[in-house]
Amino acid sequence: MTHPPHRDGRHGGEPGDHRVPWDQQQPWGGPPPSWAPGPGAPPPHPGRRAALIAVLSVVALAVAAAAAVLAVSTGPTVLSRGAVERDVAAQFEEREGVAVVLRCTEEMLVEEGATYECTGVTADDEEVTLRLEITDTEGAHYTWTEP
Repeated sequence: MTHPPHRDGRHGGEPGDHRVPWDQQQPWGGPPPSWAPGPGAPPPHPGRRAALIAVLSVVALAVAAAAAVLAVSTGPTVLSRGAVERDVAAQFEEREGVAVVLRCTEEMLVEEGATYECTGVTADDEEVTLRLEITDTEGAHYTWTEP
């Protein structure tokens, strides 16, 4: 199907073809008319960029704070001195037949092969020193002996 020529003698395309004739087109490098803000266009909001920067800053600070809390809370594993004193004293009494009051003064980091000493006094007023050795870091297991 052919279409009749335009009034100026040029032939158009299909119906609905709204191409701009070559002599009415924008020069290269110029934006299309729809990109240019019209006379009634609202001015850009300079506060939006500042608000975006503020929100991103708050988010970055929150992420940094969460990372710091996580780093502190997931620090090295340490044996509870009270639990060690209680458990070893019970095992000592079961094995030796005499109660003992133990005192472990060192911070006991759970590190493979680390050794720590606890001192105490038995119910017979005998002073004892016990050496603990970390044998398993995953389960925080240890053994104890009298050196």
